[in-house]
Amino acid sequence: MTSGHAVVLRSYPEGLPRATDFEWVPETTSEPGDGQALLRILWASIDPAMRTWHSAKPGRGVVRPLGTVMKAVAVAEVVESRNSLRVGDHVVGSFGMREWCISDGADVTRVLDAGIEPRLGLGTLGHIGLTAFAGLHKVARAQAGETVLVSSAAGATGALAGQIAAAAGCRVIGIAGGPDKAAICRTEYGFDICIDRHAETDLVGAIRAAAPEGIDVFFDNVGGPTLDAAMQNMNALGRVAICGTISVRSSEPGHGPRHERLMLDKQLTVQGFLTSQFEVDYPEMLESLSLLHSEGRLHLREVVVEGAENAPLALEQLLAGEFAGKVLVRIAA
Repeated sequence: MTSGHAVVLRSYPEGLPRATDFEWVPETTSEPGDGQALLRILWASIDPAMRTWHSAKPGRGVVRPLGTVMKAVAVAEVVESRNSLRVGDHVVGSFGMREWCISDGADVTRVLDAGIEPRLGLGTLGHIGLTAFAGLHKVARAQAGETVLVSSAAGATGALAGQIAAAAGCRVIGIAGGPDKAAICRTEYGFDICIDRHAETDLVGAIRAAAPEGIDVFFDNVGGPTLDAAMQNMNALGRVAICGTISVRSSEPGHGPRHERLMLDKQLTVQGFLTSQFEVDYPEMLESLSLLHSEGRLHLREVVVEGAENAPLALEQLLAGEFAGKVLVRIAA
């Protein structure tokens, strides 16, 4: 038996999740049986989707029972194995916010190649990079010379989406919350322009001033009024890839302008997507991401939180907009 701790869901959030909705408790992990492996969690990811994962009324999937481990994508080291996983392998999967776990391999989404820093498997070379790449190239089909708009541009997915678009030869405009985040997008991530939405009373006009010839591709992480403003600036045959709706509660119907006529007149394509629908393309996309990363064309700020017990507060802070970049929890690395 292996003694450790885990974060568990104690109450369903009222609105956005708060640290008090979770609890840090002791957890005992059994020895691996036939077909199982013992994993030591090294790093875990804090993602906006965790809001939906722990809601009493999730936008998709089933309600997580109270008392279960906080859902999180993590990188773990195989410590003991009685299945096909090899001792010493670094694996990625939805192992949860905990220190140890038993896996039968079904929850392992990927074995990291030797030489890849484990934490990169949760960011640039993980689900964040895959999401940005899929949205830009598989969904929106961004082409060189086009103008790409990215919301929540200082967040992990938005930052990578902007850099991937720039690497493809696009002009890239970001929308971020606050002057510091807007500056990071311009100076560190290479956005041509970044709009500080907190400084704008007319976002439609701000986007039009930044892109007087219009927007060809909008990579949206936000929804709500930001999406409404972007739609007013789309070019004919423009494409909108909806990656997230962080400004809209998942369990409630949306309110706002109706875009049907605009979509018809401009022949727009508006498509929501889940990264998992492109699983067959992961090897190809990871190869492209690895090349861009090796060339120094992908950079991502990291916010490192020490200890899984601090993950609930980190999630609360992320959803409040307090972080810029990829938020990672160091558990045993």
